[in-house]
Amino acid sequence: MLVVRAPVAGSILELPAQPGQQIDAGAAIAKLIRPGPLWVELQAARQQPRLKIGDRLQVANCSELRVIAISPEVNGASQSLQIRAEQLDRDPCLKVNAYVEARLLAPDRDAGQPCKSRIPGRARKHPRAGAEGP
Repeated sequence: MLVVRAPVAGSILELPAQPGQQIDAGAAIAKLIRPGPLWVELQAARQQPRLKIGDRLQVANCSELRVIAISPEVNGASQSLQIRAEQLDRDPCLKVNAYVEARLLAPDRDAGQPCKSRIPGRARKHPRAGAEGP
């Protein structure tokens, strides 16, 4: 039996190899993620209030996010914009590949109240923390 050690600390995200299975040279035997903040990929409808980089979002009963990228293209099929937000804390409530909804926390210019827009999305591991980028 061969013992394999990970080059970094982290959690196992996928384990495609099974005990006793023959593995080809260079084949992945595990997919690891390092602990740390997640990126959340969100789909915002064109009708959403104008989002901008730096806006803060709140995932219900969970983490706060900061918008770090907004796609310049509208998805032709869904008429939505792709938005990437970074988790601001290390709250473990967000999980990789979990579907979430976020609310815009930026104040509404007219009423001074938080905007109640819902933005659906999915959590992804931050590429700088050891996983592949989108």
